Amino acid sequence: MSIYANGSYDSQPDWFTWHINGIEHASPRQIYDRGSRIHSYRITASPSASYATVGSFREEMYHTAEKTATAAAGRTIVIACSGIDSEAAARLLVEVGADVELTYMQLWFKDDSEWETVQSIARRLNVPAHRHVFRWSEARNSVLTSLYDCAVPATAMNCMRWLFGHHPSNSFFLTGNGAFRKVGGRFKKLAEKHGIADRIPREGRLIPIDLRDIGMRAMAQAAALSGQYYFHISNDREVAALFKNPLMQYDPSTTEIDDKQVYWQQFPDCLFRHKTQPYGIGTSLDQETRMVRLLEGRLMQRYPEHFEPFTNRIIADFLPVDQLFS
Repeated sequence: MSIYANGSYDSQPDWFTWHINGIEHASPRQIYDRGSRIHSYRITASPSASYATVGSFREEMYHTAEKTATAAAGRTIVIACSGIDSEAAARLLVEVGADVELTYMQLWFKDDSEWETVQSIARRLNVPAHRHVFRWSEARNSVLTSLYDCAVPATAMNCMRWLFGHHPSNSFFLTGNGAFRKVGGRFKKLAEKHGIADRIPREGRLIPIDLRDIGMRAMAQAAALSGQYYFHISNDREVAALFKNPLMQYDPSTTEIDDKQVYWQQFPDCLFRHKTQPYGIGTSLDQETRMVRLLEGRLMQRYPEHFEPFTNRIIADFLPVDQLFS
């Protein structure tokens, strides 16, 4: 049964769908609850856009903001803001006249610099900003509930339920989440597993869509949180405009994607002049690793015969953007 069978709290993409073990819009939890491992994960896309017809990335993001404001239907749009992708969305939503508030989750490895940037953005946009300091002792139950609902051991994603729990439940929640920024060791593992070196010359650029990319939607549906999760990838014209931009950086040996040059060009007024790293560095990376292992351990306890540590992190399929938007 689809995660959207009992209502669609998350405004799902209207141009692609996924199937896990043949079930459309399934969540990993549903597969494990059925007593199965995940043996099949497929992405199917039907875009209406093309490289020739889309405008600039900023122009297409503006249209996404208009659609989002319409979907919000007058509700306050609460934006989880911690980087340039969510900042750009906030700026455009204010521009189209939406009722916007910023919310910020200060995780264990963050200093005050990001919060200060969020405050500066809020002052410039004349919107409220709220900071919520994450403490495991207070957030534990919420994080584990989210983990069990979506069965994806991603830390920041599972903390979102706790963050949005500080705001009225009838708000329209939005995450930027850097849907296109995909860098790190696990993408090299993905490239090896799926034979990317042989596929790219034939198929063109491929966007990896893994379980983390659908986990946020499963979390939102389970928690009845109306909104737009992974703001950018929900609109095919925006995807086409980004990959049309010559500043888009793509590594054909790993499918790693870095879009920050495009953002800097298209949004020169943004205050986040870097792409934030949600997992920390140095000793903070050790903290993140411990957190992921803790979440994986919980899932192993719940699904001892079905959940596979690490393998879960590299289950993916790919959107062939150059074929879809040519």
